[in-house]
Amino acid sequence: MSMTTARAQIGFARLYAWHKAPFFEGSMLEMPMVEVEGLGTLAVDQYARLLFDPEAVQSFVAGPHTAVERAALGGGTDQQVGTAKLATVCIHEFLHIALDHRRRGEKIGGSSDEEKLPFNLATDCSINCILTDGGWIFPGKPCLPEDFGFPRGLTAEDYYSRLLEKKQGKEPEKKKGPCSGQCGSCAGNPLPKEPKPQVLQPQPQPQ
Repeated sequence: MSMTTARAQIGFARLYAWHKAPFFEGSMLEMPMVEVEGLGTLAVDQYARLLFDPEAVQSFVAGPHTAVERAALGGGTDQQVGTAKLATVCIHEFLHIALDHRRRGEKIGGSSDEEKLPFNLATDCSINCILTDGGWIFPGKPCLPEDFGFPRGLTAEDYYSRLLEKKQGKEPEKKKGPCSGQCGSCAGNPLPKEPKPQVLQPQPQPQ
């Protein structure tokens, strides 16, 4: 998928998310997008930018999609289901910004190297509860509290504390797929391929 097409697909997905959750209209639609080949997912960085891998966008939209997922959209087409799945990932990443997860992670110590993954998993558990309860469709199985034996409906801080207790010196198992612990520095877990912000060079003044 070309960069232009990937951006267009994200644009369609964000419009879908806006129609489903119009209270996020302004901030979500205004998030700048940055292509990062090889990222493997969508993520958000500390500068509130939506990072995207064009191949990941393609995989989310292309599926495979199930009859149950089509039925959830009232008999939607594969293209509509794919757009809905991509919209879920977009709104998930935006919620890391809206819920101030980076600052909250720093406040409770979740930004140290050994705690970044547990904190990101904790924030994902809290977000994914909201989205699954709201009928959003994910590409693949999202990270959920029940995966760790936790109840639903707790805060990210509660899940983080429980993950640390469960961890007992072992790194939590990494989950596959989007919305499962690899959401970027805005979720308290910077990814290796996060690009630095572009610095505009001063323009020479006319003589």
